[in-house]
Amino acid sequence: MFRNDPGYVKQVMRERLKIDDRLVVEETQKNYPRYMPNVPYPTRAGIAVIKGFLEKNEPALRQLSIDDQIDMQFVRELEQSGFFSSPYRAR
Repeated sequence: MFRNDPGYVKQVMRERLKIDDRLVVEETQKNYPRYMPNVPYPTRAGIAVIKGFLEKNEPALRQLSIDDQIDMQFVRELEQSGFFSSPYRAR
């Protein structure tokens, strides 16, 4: 949405996030996409953050390896099918 429908994104930021500053909305819409990967593969660091959060209420998770929790097959299959390339085509 950030790349293909900037008007909608700006509207959502104003209405849902209650951002009234036009410059903040413009700059966010313009700059945020560079931090978003086209294909959302999980990262070890991202899984570590989630695992750390969950361990607070589930101490048994501490014994699990982060590397054993990462399965990229689903995302890989979606990427190979062209699922992720279609949203980035120019409209």
